[in-house]
Amino acid sequence: MDFLHNLQEDGMRLDGKKGSFLVQLFFYHYRILNNIFNFAVSIGAMNENPCKKIDKPKVEYEEAPVYSLEETIELLKCLDKESEVPHWQIAIKLAITAGLRRSELFGIDLKKHIDLDNGILHVRQALTYSKQKGLQFHEIKKGNRQARKRDIYLSKSLLKPIEKLIAIRNKEPLASNNYWDEERCLLLCDENGKPFNPSSLKNWWKRFLNRHNLTYIKIHSLRHTSASILINKGIDAKPIQERLGHSDIQTTINIYSHLYKETNQIVSEQLDDILQLNDVKNQ
Repeated sequence: MDFLHNLQEDGMRLDGKKGSFLVQLFFYHYRILNNIFNFAVSIGAMNENPCKKIDKPKVEYEEAPVYSLEETIELLKCLDKESEVPHWQIAIKLAITAGLRRSELFGIDLKKHIDLDNGILHVRQALTYSKQKGLQFHEIKKGNRQARKRDIYLSKSLLKPIEKLIAIRNKEPLASNNYWDEERCLLLCDENGKPFNPSSLKNWWKRFLNRHNLTYIKIHSLRHTSASILINKGIDAKPIQERLGHSDIQTTINIYSHLYKETNQIVSEQLDDILQLNDVKNQ
């Protein structure tokens, strides 16, 4: 297990940056090794899993900056002024109203994953980019620990814009001189139907915020904004977990523990009011 401990030392990064690996990456390596050794034990190749002899690394989630409810409403108003770029407009609104990850936004196929009749988004694939492998689509499976496939009811405000964008996509192959990617009908694609690089959304996002003089937060923080608004309105953790696609409810509670503490205090005060305990306490 020296390998795992060495990962926490300064100078172990291959990218040349100072410091040790992030705790999340250390936990990722631990999980892979633990699964390998468990399998080895199950087939009789090993007598015991050496990972059982060390403490499981704990991932501490940092409190991410989010927009307040008022800031979110102002943001949505500004988005409505960006009708000339409906794909970016829809993507940002989906990040807020559906809590999608950036990779999931880029994986949306308008014809395969959106049911306009029932107003449902089927989250089934993600698009990622790396220097080694380029752009890659990944199927999101039910048992995936990082992201779960799920069905999300769309905001009714998005149904008409999505319908209009699909109509635009249907006309674009005629203007692409046979270069159109007929395999997919992506929400976020270029004039030939090819997927955008995921970094393109970040670039547009920064320009959009500057145009409207809005506070900068990362695209991923829109997902946290969505969750924080729901939690502050007293929504239970279970539907939030299912909506965000967390592998288990404890992940949701751990990430947003600071919000649940505040909510628990409010609930306690409200219960005192309901039971008229404040009157008793003050007598």
